[in-house]
Amino acid sequence: MIESSQQEIAELSMTEVKTILDDENFLRACSARLSRPTSEIVSRIQTSLSEAAVGLSLLEGIDLAGKRILEVGAGIGIVSLILHRRGVEVVPIEPGRGGFDPNTQIGILLRERLGIRELVYHSLGAEELRPADHGLFDVIFSVNVLEHIPDLEPAVDAMCKVLKPDGVMCHTCPNYLIPYEPHYGVPLVPFVPRLTALLLPNARGTELWDSLNFVTLGRMRRAFSRRGFDCEFARGAMHKAFVRLDVDERYRERQGSRRIVAVAYGFLRRFGFLRLIASLPPVLATPMTFKVRRKNGTAT
Repeated sequence: MIESSQQEIAELSMTEVKTILDDENFLRACSARLSRPTSEIVSRIQTSLSEAAVGLSLLEGIDLAGKRILEVGAGIGIVSLILHRRGVEVVPIEPGRGGFDPNTQIGILLRERLGIRELVYHSLGAEELRPADHGLFDVIFSVNVLEHIPDLEPAVDAMCKVLKPDGVMCHTCPNYLIPYEPHYGVPLVPFVPRLTALLLPNARGTELWDSLNFVTLGRMRRAFSRRGFDCEFARGAMHKAFVRLDVDERYRERQGSRRIVAVAYGFLRRFGFLRLIASLPPVLATPMTFKVRRKNGTAT
């Protein structure tokens, strides 16, 4: 294990995390530990870096000073690491299901590489959260996690119970009312997306496919409303996803082979329709980005 100096740890930033994750020695160590090809490790890291940027943007405008933060589905744990080094009290949880256990292992190696031991990652799902065991949180957030929780209702219930009365949740995930699956980059059978597996022999029976719950905006709103919470869905989330193709090289590389995204983006941009996407109501857009607060409550 390679130790970092206290000064290096204190100055940890997204740029430095990228430098470590791009290091060939680190990639080889991950490949050896996981017994997986380096190309797969690189792909997982690129996805995690891109999603970490989204996670940090979710928290923009929220005063985190003196607050207790919960990251649901932390994966490699990049956002939690950065928050931790900023002095924020953060608790990352990651069950490692749905084909994401390698991300957990990469995260362990990353923390070893940085010499960080005090940030504890909990191996549990959101549905296992209990106030008596894990305490209460001012802020709960997740990036592309909710669609991987097979039994969503207990998870929503547990997150609501560990949120402080004046707390806020920030989530982003696909809205499967729009028949598109971003992990595989394919259109879905409308209204019965599970049947799409009949057309995807490589997906049938895989841990990733089986983990998908095909959540929709309406289902998400109802799940929180039943527990006394309001969801505020952001307008323009799909527009931002398209714009990222221009500004996020890693995101563009991951989407490049997915023809449905490239063709749609090219068409919208060529004929000047891209801005119209920003005005679509959230229910007709994917992904969905939303904040959750107790009804008649105020988030800090």
